[in-house]
Amino acid sequence: MHPLLALSSNSWLGVLGGIAYDGDAMNMLDWGSRLDRICGFIGPSTEELEHRELLEHVMEADELANGATGQASTPEHSEMPHHNRKQRARASSNVRRHQFNRRYENQKRKSQNKAKAATRAKAIGRAGKKKELCAA
Repeated sequence: MHPLLALSSNSWLGVLGGIAYDGDAMNMLDWGSRLDRICGFIGPSTEELEHRELLEHVMEADELANGATGQASTPEHSEMPHHNRKQRARASSNVRRHQFNRRYENQKRKSQNKAKAATRAKAIGRAGKKKELCAA
């Protein structure tokens, strides 16, 4: 019996050790392929293989097309649109404008709330005075 199997006969480690153990040669042979065959992981699925082939064809076509022009398929760092100085400036001005608008809206809302509260307080005060006059 394999020593690994004897040590842990109930554990997966012992089962896997016993499966992959080659008793005749007294060594571990083909650990991966035996384990794959037993567990059912024969190899990559057909869809994965098709995807790899398609990706390789695309890469080859890209290399052939770029070989003729001598350029890379992706634009250079400076050519990328988000690295354009005007676009960056426009984006930062948009951020500043939105921040300003948000602060303005917050201030406007606070002042309107204060005005409503003051109006409410005045109305309550008048109602209180009327009650006092009526009671007297």
